[in-house]
Amino acid sequence: MAKAAKKTGTEKGELDTWRKRWSAAEGVREEWEKENRTHECYNYWRGDQLVNAQDEFGIRKAQVNKIHPEVRNQIPSLYFYRPFARIIPKPEMADTPGTSLSEQTQLLQDTTNHLIRQERVRFRPSTFLALKESFWAIGIVEVGYSASFTDDPGAERPALRENEDTDIGKNEGKVKLKPEEMSEEDIEAEIQKLQSNLSDEQFYVKHIPANQIMVSCSDKPILEDNDWVGYWEDVPLSDVKKAGKQGVYENTDKLEAVGAGGDSDEERQTAARERYEKNKSKGEVDSVRIYKVWDLRNKT
Repeated sequence: MAKAAKKTGTEKGELDTWRKRWSAAEGVREEWEKENRTHECYNYWRGDQLVNAQDEFGIRKAQVNKIHPEVRNQIPSLYFYRPFARIIPKPEMADTPGTSLSEQTQLLQDTTNHLIRQERVRFRPSTFLALKESFWAIGIVEVGYSASFTDDPGAERPALRENEDTDIGKNEGKVKLKPEEMSEEDIEAEIQKLQSNLSDEQFYVKHIPANQIMVSCSDKPILEDNDWVGYWEDVPLSDVKKAGKQGVYENTDKLEAVGAGGDSDEERQTAARERYEKNKSKGEVDSVRIYKVWDLRNKT
């Protein structure tokens, strides 16, 4: 997301670099859409298949849409409304004596199948939309987990700034163990502590429209071999400012709605104002465009 506050030289340089990368990827995407005729395929699925939809009298011609039912006929063989996930341990680990792999994999399998069927996760509607979209473009979903924790009133907070007056004696003798060094009792105690502070958690499956997905101009067939992948979405400005107060985003105090201000790049600003005017006619002007990018080279 473009930062609204005054940018430092490093921040501005990084932002300009990512804008160039995104623009280059947009060029590759336009060539891909043109070559694969994604818009034309989508219109065919909707039933817009005639070059001249009206006759010489201005009456719409009758037509039979054979594309839509063909897609519907293929869906049952590709998609199960209530899939069953089966999880098994690796063959080389399954026969290791003294392990509890069977119990662990059974727990994972039961948890996975529970989440798939939980309405709040939205597995079915998100994956179903992605499957249909894959017939004329690409089908994408984002799978994630979010949680909210309450502050632990008994936690020992470190000093904001350490100096010769900082009292650190009460923390002496307490060493945080690495996961592999923890006993089962330590792990169980840590889990109970986290659960006591957990106010809300959610696994989710989110459909990302194909026209919002972008891949680096390296354009390699295996996703992980590319430089980065990302998508954009328009989000209510009030939500972004609220998230900024919670530490999710930075410098959101002076952030303005799309098209109402922003950067000086003429082409980008013109496009932003066009979106602004379009949303204004719908009564939806209070939004900003968020870019979510995964840097596959730096793993960030």
